[in-house]
Amino acid sequence: LIFFKIVCGAFPDYFFMHYNNALRSKKRLIPKDYKRIAEEIPNLVAVKFIAPSFDEIHQFAALDLPIRVFFLEYAYGYGSMVYNQFGYLASITNCSYKIMRKYYQAGIRQDWDTILKIHNDFPVVYETLFGNCPGNKIDSSYDKLFLQFAIPEFPARILPPYQAFPEEQVEAFKLAARENLPHWFP
Repeated sequence: LIFFKIVCGAFPDYFFMHYNNALRSKKRLIPKDYKRIAEEIPNLVAVKFIAPSFDEIHQFAALDLPIRVFFLEYAYGYGSMVYNQFGYLASITNCSYKIMRKYYQAGIRQDWDTILKIHNDFPVVYETLFGNCPGNKIDSSYDKLFLQFAIPEFPARILPPYQAFPEEQVEAFKLAARENLPHWFP
């Protein structure tokens, strides 16, 4: 609470989204923490909640929060069936805007069949990605990699000390993704 008071309180005219990624920060807030924080920090308006359990998804749905909760693909699909007011932050679907839109709209409509059909492709995307682009990179390396599908000329470089994926890995991933998931690409 002190952290949010210092950061958000210093800029009362701005709105903030908390990136709750316990994998990196080693600190994880849980749904009920946001209930308490929302009562005191009015300009915290959203949270990107990484890898929630089913139980946490249900807890968020049950809370009357003024904070919008955003999930990545895996949690968004399930979460939209529980409570269709969750937000969607695309990650792996960034490589196919067609699928990204279709998945998001299926969540809005609570179209379980479409959600499951697309959801079943996610392991294939990850296997294809990590099989062609091994190594640990920062998020922006993956973002730029996925963007290559829509805007091939977009520069993939990352400023040091970070590294982008080598061009040959990017091209191998693009080729394998199109072969393994032809319905994802025009």
